[in-house]
Amino acid sequence: MRFYSVCLGLVLALSLNAQIVDVDSLRLKFKEEGAAYSTFKEKLTIKMEKDKLVSYSDHESMLWFLKDNASDYADRSIHYYYFTGISDIHAVSFIPTEKKGKYNQEFVTKITENNTSSSGVFYGSTKRKAFVYPKAQKNGAGFLQYRETYNDPHFIGSYYFSTYVPIEYSQYSVSFPSEVKIEYTLFNTEKYKIDFKSEVKKGITTYTWTTRDIPSNDAYSNSPALSYYAPHVVVRIAEVKHKNGEVEKLLPDVKGLYDYYYGFVENVNQEENVELKKLVDSLVKNVPNRDEKARTIFNWVQNNVKYIAFEDGMGGFIPREAAMVCQKRYGDCKDMASIITEMLQYAGIEGSLTWVGSRDIPYTYEEMPTPAADNHMISSYRNDKGEVVFLDAVGYYTPYGFPTAFIQGKEALRCQGKGVCEVVTVPVIPKERNARKDSLQLQIEGDVLVGTGMIDSRGYDKIDFVNNMLNDNEEKRKEKLKATLDKGNNKIDYGHAKFYGLENRDTNLSIAYDFKLPDYLKVSGDDIFINMNLEKELRGSQLDIKKRKGIPLDNEYKYQEEDINVLSVPKGYRVDYVPSNVEYQNDYFGFNISYKNEGEKVTMTKKHYINYLILKEDQFVNFNNMIKELNKAYSEVVVLQKVTKATK
Repeated sequence: MRFYSVCLGLVLALSLNAQIVDVDSLRLKFKEEGAAYSTFKEKLTIKMEKDKLVSYSDHESMLWFLKDNASDYADRSIHYYYFTGISDIHAVSFIPTEKKGKYNQEFVTKITENNTSSSGVFYGSTKRKAFVYPKAQKNGAGFLQYRETYNDPHFIGSYYFSTYVPIEYSQYSVSFPSEVKIEYTLFNTEKYKIDFKSEVKKGITTYTWTTRDIPSNDAYSNSPALSYYAPHVVVRIAEVKHKNGEVEKLLPDVKGLYDYYYGFVENVNQEENVELKKLVDSLVKNVPNRDEKARTIFNWVQNNVKYIAFEDGMGGFIPREAAMVCQKRYGDCKDMASIITEMLQYAGIEGSLTWVGSRDIPYTYEEMPTPAADNHMISSYRNDKGEVVFLDAVGYYTPYGFPTAFIQGKEALRCQGKGVCEVVTVPVIPKERNARKDSLQLQIEGDVLVGTGMIDSRGYDKIDFVNNMLNDNEEKRKEKLKATLDKGNNKIDYGHAKFYGLENRDTNLSIAYDFKLPDYLKVSGDDIFINMNLEKELRGSQLDIKKRKGIPLDNEYKYQEEDINVLSVPKGYRVDYVPSNVEYQNDYFGFNISYKNEGEKVTMTKKHYINYLILKEDQFVNFNNMIKELNKAYSEVVVLQKVTKATK
């Protein structure tokens, strides 16, 4: 043990000495950055020990502090969870001395460990080890080395060539013996020069990917997950040949992933539960057809089973028994899938447990037949037309027939029994089904604009309204309506707002309201100027294309909105000017604003739509052109002129 410790100390000392770089050249290379990695490396080792698969990754990095805000980068965390373990952490601060290129070294001695949970998770098994580089300062650095051990070879992870600060030298390698077959896939590497090398020594194959001068990952609030655009490689173990000649399939393809998943669910709900069956019988007794039965069951689970997220080790993969979920009246996504599927079976409908990834995950199952391809479970069945109906009760207010917005367009893996699965695609709901129409009648009373309105909302637009307001009283709803609609200015005063269909998942939402809007009209002499675009959607959405560096735009769902604003011309005035009609249309986004002068009233009709979930770089210029035209249209006003002898 002592010999091992001495050897480890020597290796670490050599590694530390090799990390010294010319910090001035690093600063010159990454002028705008507060910190940069000179090296960022990970080596995945896969080997056989006593005919059992062992895998672990050794991580090593050197972070240099390039500006005076070194403390902003001194806090470090290593995240891990049930399927991984962290050991052999060595963290060292390099503290600059008066002599250039010479550093004092101070080892990190305090490393804290705590549980972490993502937003909305009641109980999780994700953990982190955290520490702070001591005496972090400009021209200094932080060295980190540790080992990550994989407890399950299905979860060996991925490597990102970029990170939150730039990297001068990024390297990933994987070594494996001849008994092991691996597959790998590169993502988002087209813009980068990544060198690949394969070599074999003493029966061990090593793949190595290296790249240099990788810029930092920039984050935007309306950008998709990092995996959509950051360069990375994913390695998976396809199969292992054991000493007895048996070939063990791990993740060779989609079927291999399904076989792995099936082991988690094959023993769930094997015995009929009398009480649950009685419940189902009572629910569907007088329901006329399969789809209405499925709707009734789905709505019952939405109303009676509270969603609580669990990420507790293998509990994050194994659904609980439907009877238990029914008894406790709460569960996570797998538990809700379990009870819906079992209730469908009792109703004579062949339901399927269904794995699916959220839109944070860009991969198809063909690209990524690993647990990294999905993170969610729902129920599904085929209706009489042969269409797959997706039932995701995590969306409390999601109507039957709608998927939750965050799984639109994703592939889903349907359980059809041992060895039998089906890959289907969750539909993307068209913009016409996520629509809002707002009709206003406007009058001018003195210097105040007064209006009555009626909103008709459907699809995900309605769900947004409901989720935001369902449990509020009338006054609170009016406050939220003010923030949601953003009409005119912040002085708007809603007299009343009545909501119809708020608690019915299957109908449109109607909102009747009225308001007074002071300090909005502009009066100059005999003229009244009024901007009839009370809501200016998408204003300020211009993209900084150069700064964005090709990062796509993410949109939760496709939608369209229509505003019909009718202004009554006050007595003693006439319409002197209305703006010209204007439009911008393409397959992904567009708008149309038109005006109609009918003497006693002026009608403005505005329609705009967003018809994408992910907007790629090739449409950025067009998007900016659309916003430019829209902003110009938003500045236009209707002019009313007082009728005098001179104007008659």
